[in-house]
Amino acid sequence: MSPVNSKVLGRLTFHVVYDNSILYALEYAAQNGFAGIQIAMEAPHLSYENYGPGDRELILKKKTELNLSISLHGPEEVTSLLQPNPRLRDGIMGYYLDLFNFAHDIGAAMTTVHIGQMPVFRTDTKPVQFLPPGDIALYRESFEDNLAHLLKLAYGKTYVCIENYRMDNVVVPIIDRYLRKNNLGLCWD
Repeated sequence: MSPVNSKVLGRLTFHVVYDNSILYALEYAAQNGFAGIQIAMEAPHLSYENYGPGDRELILKKKTELNLSISLHGPEEVTSLLQPNPRLRDGIMGYYLDLFNFAHDIGAAMTTVHIGQMPVFRTDTKPVQFLPPGDIALYRESFEDNLAHLLKLAYGKTYVCIENYRMDNVVVPIIDRYLRKNNLGLCWD
């Protein structure tokens, strides 16, 4: 490998999806010159509930020994920050609290989350029927409340980045305010 390529590779992490375990992925990253790993939390075998306190200690120890970084990449559809329903919202925030605790336990400095999406209704006469303005305002308000709550849950545990996928004029002004305060990062996909 040329010196230029090794310098670039030494700054890259790879997205862990197909690896058997997080420990295996850390070993692979070290053996192949990566700076770290980004764990796809939507992969069931990599999800935090499969890793108890002892496993988490081993991951943190291995990460430290190998001098690698770890970041997490949260699921997309099931954790929508646009969710206005209080019961569903409680479940989503409960998931994120557990995810951020896992991030803290394994030394994952950054967690990428998704915005989610507003529903799209289709009819026979119109391929896409947009939401009424009142519902759009409700989704905007829900997003702002959910994002603020999410950042409180993550505080001191992991830095939150929001993926740019599905950004629109409903959420961009809200995201922009947090970006300007450095309370939130942006992940370009």
